[in-house]
Amino acid sequence: MWAREFIAGIVLLSIVATAAGAQTTTTESSSIGVRTCLATAADLSAVYPTSAFPAGTREISAAVTLGKNSPLTKISSKWIAVDVGGAAPPLLTIASADTDVNKADRARLRYSQAKAMPPGSYRLEIIANGAPIASTDFRIEAPAAAAAQPAAAKIEDLLPLKVGHVWRYDFTQESSGSPTLRARVTQRVASNDYRGPKIETRRDNKLVMQEWWLLDDKGLSATQRQVGDDSATILDPPQLIWPAAGASTSPLAWTCQPKHAAMADTCHMWGPLPIDTPMGQRQGCVVLCEQKGGQSKMTTERHWVPGIGMTREIVVNAIKDQLLSRQEMELIAVGEE
Repeated sequence: MWAREFIAGIVLLSIVATAAGAQTTTTESSSIGVRTCLATAADLSAVYPTSAFPAGTREISAAVTLGKNSPLTKISSKWIAVDVGGAAPPLLTIASADTDVNKADRARLRYSQAKAMPPGSYRLEIIANGAPIASTDFRIEAPAAAAAQPAAAKIEDLLPLKVGHVWRYDFTQESSGSPTLRARVTQRVASNDYRGPKIETRRDNKLVMQEWWLLDDKGLSATQRQVGDDSATILDPPQLIWPAAGASTSPLAWTCQPKHAAMADTCHMWGPLPIDTPMGQRQGCVVLCEQKGGQSKMTTERHWVPGIGMTREIVVNAIKDQLLSRQEMELIAVGEE
């Protein structure tokens, strides 16, 4: 049975020389460690670092920190099914790989298989020079422990979109060689007409963007977007930003490329997952969209909770996996004007 459960398991490795930084468990050096996560951002930082993955998970990513000026030239990774009940023998190594890390500060690892990983406990070990240097434990939740994201029969089920509703965020932006920018961002339902609800985004009271939203059987989409004083752009087809319901397997994947856009968005959604909100932790999902153009990459990570909306957004721009800029919004309050 266990051979069928883990069929087509593969490990994908990507190593680059970039700035390091992660929260990990280490065995030799505080500058070396590994953290499991849903995916990695454009600069190889962890997207939603976690040790608990929902039922149906078929792939796991990990962000590995090697430290600046690391003397290591090669590392080995070993993915272990510690205890998955009758699906496999205890402590079964389900995948392993070696890779060159000469002059690298950070590594990205990903384990993937065709079928859902069996519920239970797992471990990822990193080995160098014949000795373990870092490890982290993680688990796949049982199906009974996972609550599906509720479907949205109408737009109010997914978001409160009454005219005058406001989301307030703390905003930070970090750019290479520039001081950190801090601001207060508000998103407000300004109107609702034949084009749908219009969302105004203001940064320190300055209007920076307007979007028109639509909810159909696919979920929440943006149909028009106007940035600053530019003319509004019709998004054809509409840009799906939050599918209405969870999928039977995680992650759900889709691609969107409006006719005006030079690059496509490749998106994934994971859930249900615990999401932090100003009202406490709730069940929601994480959506990650990626754009690639030559050696540049941009990732947009959004955390969504039904009945509340977007609670966090992280946008990372990088070239050759090296950070150019990172901006983050964190929800601090919701309500009416």
